[in-house]
Parts: sequence; structure tokens; C-alpha cells
Amino acid sequence: MPVSDAELVTRFRSGDDLAYVLLYNRYKRQVVAFCRGYVGGDEAEDLAHDVFLRIYRRRGTLQDGNFRALLFKTARNLCLNALRSKSQHLQLEAFPEQPNSDPETDFATRNLLAYLLARLTSEERELLLLREAAGFSYQELGDFLGKKPGTVRVQLYRIRDKLRTALVQLKQQEQKSGQEL
Repeated sequence: MPVSDAELVTRFRSGDDLAYVLLYNRYKRQVVAFCRGYVGGDEAEDLAHDVFLRIYRRRGTLQDGNFRALLFKTARNLCLNALRSKSQHLQLEAFPEQPNSDPETDFATRNLLAYLLARLTSEERELLLLREAAGFSYQELGDFLGKKPGTVRVQLYRIRDKLRTALVQLKQQEQKSGQEL
């Protein structure tokens, strides 16, 4: 049975570096994917490392509670700071290419995803990234954003519906012009 985050945080606070390594290994991939959704490319890896470095430096002040929420709040703040300094926008890298996929199909899929994501507000993209790239549950999203889980569920439903509508409109436009998706 895996050790809980709370237990690992307690051990880490007490000086157990192995507990930190376990937390790092548990969340590194999700944090990198989340950061890619903001800044893309190699900078996402650097920001993810900065997130874990900040957590390590704050070892003695970590509170009991939701470590995962703290981790992603830290990631979010670092990403927003990076965006402010570079005036970038959310990127597609949060949705990585699939291994062994056809390059032409993957290119078309990523272009379609870019088209659809451009139809969302930054708040909608962030919520979608937290759910899809970082894997937050509705309860965790509610805690993270200060909203009720039911509200988050409705917002995500509306976001997905907005994406479906944009996709249908795109298909209709392409059918009129005689092209396929």
C-alpha cells in the first residue's frame, strides 16, 4: 500500500530526504505537464524543478494538509511569473504527442487542439489543464480554486460543451469547403 502524502510530508519535514524523493517521483510528471500547459518546451522542465526546489527549501514550514494543492499552487505561481516576464500564452505541450503515432495524424490532431483551445478563456484553459494534464479530482479542483466540487463539475461540462460546439462548427465549415478534418 502506498504511503500517503501526509505521511511523506511529515517524514520530509523531519529531515527524511527519501520522503522528498518519493514525493518528487510521485508528482514530477504531472507538474511538468502542468507547466507545459503554461510555458511549453524546455522551460516547463526548468519551472518544474524550481517548484520542487522551493518545496525543498520550505521543508521546515510545510503544513499538514493537501501537499498536492500546495505543489500545484506553487507551480501555477511560478508559471504565471514566467508568463508575465515573457508575455507568453498557454501552450499545447500539456497534451503530449502519443508514442508510435502517425506524424501526419498527430500534426493534424495538435492543430485541431490548438484551434479548439484558442476558443477558451485563460481561466477555462487553466481549469481544463488542472483536470486533464494534472489529474485533479473535482474535489481537489474545488479546494484548489475555492469553489464547490459541483460548481467545478458544471464549469468543466460547459468548457467541454464549448469545445464540442467549436468542433462541430469547424466540421461544418470544412464540409462546406469540401475538405476533411
